Amino acid sequence: MYKMELKDFIKNGMCKFSFLRAGRMFYDIEMTELEGTSSTKRYYRFSIPLDDVGGATFNASERPINLMRWIRKAIDSNELMMVSLIKKQEVL
Repeated sequence: MYKMELKDFIKNGMCKFSFLRAGRMFYDIEMTELEGTSSTKRYYRFSIPLDDVGGATFNASERPINLMRWIRKAIDSNELMMVSLIKKQEVL
């Protein structure tokens, strides 16, 4: 199985706020891969502890480069999880 690297998320993804629970903000990263006439979307989830945030502003949508610190932590600790996979096939 291919392990996603940080550069894959930074280059190809978009982060969207999902929910807040137990002192953690959860963001989903949407990754779209195009291959021929079909596309695949994968959604990965990671969390950000509110203790880490301080007085920073977090938007509903963020570029992954802005959340790189927490994405890296999630990858390194194996806490980054795939939450959805959508395949679309275009018919010509």
